[in-house]
Parts: sequence; structure tokens; C-alpha cells
Amino acid sequence: PIIDTAYDISASVTAPVFNPGFNGNVTVYYGDLKSQKVPNATLTLAYDSNMSVLNITPTANAIIDSVNRIITWHIDTVYPWNNNQFVKAYFLISDLAQGPSVPVVCNITAPGNDCNPQNNRSYIGIPFASAIDPNEKTSQLTDSTIQYAIYFQNVGSDSTHFVIVSDTLSPYLNP
Repeated sequence: PIIDTAYDISASVTAPVFNPGFNGNVTVYYGDLKSQKVPNATLTLAYDSNMSVLNITPTANAIIDSVNRIITWHIDTVYPWNNNQFVKAYFLISDLAQGPSVPVVCNITAPGNDCNPQNNRSYIGIPFASAIDPNEKTSQLTDSTIQYAIYFQNVGSDSTHFVIVSDTLSPYLNP
């Protein structure tokens, strides 16, 4: 008889929209698509330079390499596919992050014969949503009174979370 000893582990990465300057999280689901138990797997998550790791779960058997921006989990056993097998990473997203998205890549491997290694890798471009505020300030001097008009408008892809209006008077003015 022919005995099928191959397994088919798979990983899939998901994340909500990221807001620069705020926290975001990434979840990686994994499992075996052939309903087998696969021992000694390694799952990696490579993240972008606009992201700083705040926390991961689980923390056991995990290594954070902040220089190369890779998180590695050793997984004792990968069970048949279900949504109860996952790892999660929490990040602070740089408030200087630019572009339409931030890339994240995960990969899962195990010793032995994986019949479909193409589904071991998952990539996602996590979109940014941010408020964009093109500001303008005008002033008009009448006698000894300065009238200011400050214009601000959100033209970004997200709601504005807070607005701060500040200005500095010249040292030559007597407030």
C-alpha cells in the first residue's frame, strides 16, 4: 500500500488598517490542510521599518530580532487547520510612516515533506489611513490689534483623532 506521509501546512496573515502614530496588530493563522499533526514547525513574521514591536503572543518559544525586524515562533505541533491556531504581534506604527501601505510577510516551515510549500508564505500590504491637514494661517494688523484666521481641513482617508492649534508670537510683540 502507498502511505501518504506528506503534510500541507499553511499560514495566512491578517491585519486591520493602520493609523500612523497609533498601535496596530497583525495576526497569523496557521494549520495543516491535510488534517495531520505536524511537529516542530517554525513560523516567522517579517515586519516593516515603520513598525516597532510592543508585544507578541504567545511569548513562549518566541524570539524578536529587532535589527532584522523578524519575529520567530517555535511551534511544537501544528494541528489540522482551524482558526484556534494563531500568533499575534502588536506594533507601534511610526507617525512618520508614508505610502499607501506597509508590508508584512509570514512563513511557516517544518521538517519533512510538505506537499505544497507555496501556501507556507503569506504577504499582506496593510493600508494606512491617516488624516491629512493642509494648514494655512493669515493675519491682519488693524491699529494695535492682530486678527488671525487659522484654516484646517482633513483631506485624508481617516477621521481626525485630535486637533492642536498653536502659534508663537514674535518677541517684539507685547501680548
